[in-house]
Amino acid sequence: MKASSIDSVLKDAARSPNWWAVPEAIASWRNLGNVATGMTFWGQASVAAGKPEHALRQMCSAYEFVLTHSPHLPPEFFQLALSRPYTHLELLSRISETDLERAIELIFSPGNVRSVRDLRRVLDEVRAKSDGDISALVEGHKARNHALTTVADQMPSLVAPHSVQAVKYRRWPGTTAAVSPSLVAIHTGTDAAIEVVGVFVFIKPGLDELYRALARVGWESTFFDTYWLVAPSAVISEADALVRKYHLPNVGLVQFDPGGSKLSLARAPTESSPAPDRRSLLHLPERYRR
Repeated sequence: MKASSIDSVLKDAARSPNWWAVPEAIASWRNLGNVATGMTFWGQASVAAGKPEHALRQMCSAYEFVLTHSPHLPPEFFQLALSRPYTHLELLSRISETDLERAIELIFSPGNVRSVRDLRRVLDEVRAKSDGDISALVEGHKARNHALTTVADQMPSLVAPHSVQAVKYRRWPGTTAAVSPSLVAIHTGTDAAIEVVGVFVFIKPGLDELYRALARVGWESTFFDTYWLVAPSAVISEADALVRKYHLPNVGLVQFDPGGSKLSLARAPTESSPAPDRRSLLHLPERYRR
């Protein structure tokens, strides 16, 4: 089809009461690749449709949003979405990039969100929440790194009564896929025997976090001679009760003080061998043994 014919189709689409006729015509035009020399695609489309470039871009973005999500939603979504102005849908598309559930909800139940101004307010809200979530994630990452550094620095002297020499605590190298402790070390015991030690650190004080941590510790401790759980002081009593209840003899407990800067011993392991015993399945790089 010649460019002039496409121009005519786009002009007709622009006169249609259905705004989505324009992005459909633009899609056909784009596929043919007929763009006049010296003009951009959007520039020529703007001339043909008699509409500003930004309006055409908004229509295409709005229609793409509807087409992308229609197959995964109830049939009425398509008609409900197309009954909204493209300016609304373009904003809903942007909202969906941060909070898809909220964007879909506003199609089915717009409530009092019925204007461009309302939708811009919602967009600002979801972006602010997302920025807050990202900030919290970054702060959480910093807090965890601080906690791991503190544990690595203080654990050697803290467990000294349980070993003659405490080798440096190091980040887990990921060499055994079944486990992922926070830190690992090799101790030389009082009888000169080598003891492989695992450490799992968690810093959130909630009981739900503790229960998840204990489920992990119960499994991972079976790969190590001894295993330490480092937990906030607020949950250490409950942690002690659970270690006793579930008979984890090679698990010890260390607590953070409320400020997260000092460790103290809460419970020493009663044995230096796990049950069941999976230690033969653990692999450590040779450098960790020096």
